[in-house]
Amino acid sequence: MKLTSLFEPKKSLEVEAVIDTGATMVVLPEDIVEKLGLRKMREVKVRYANNKVETKSIYGVNIELKGRSANPRSGLCIPAYRYTPLVALQIKQVN
Repeated sequence: MKLTSLFEPKKSLEVEAVIDTGATMVVLPEDIVEKLGLRKMREVKVRYANNKVETKSIYGVNIELKGRSANPRSGLCIPAYRYTPLVALQIKQVN
């Protein structure tokens, strides 16, 4: 998966990621957020699987997977203490 800063397109990284069809946000390790120089866009309240609610900063990133890019709204990410990026993937049926 290729990650590119929305505001500094020359900054990009190729990373391996876990695809989670049940996730609603992209979660990136803090070191990747720092390497890409991602900018904070806003803060949101997030609810975890254990029902814990926290306020988190959201950063903009372009996500490219298998030659296809995500729209900017789905490229919002939350930095976390993770070692592997977690990507929310929503599958839509096309008739």
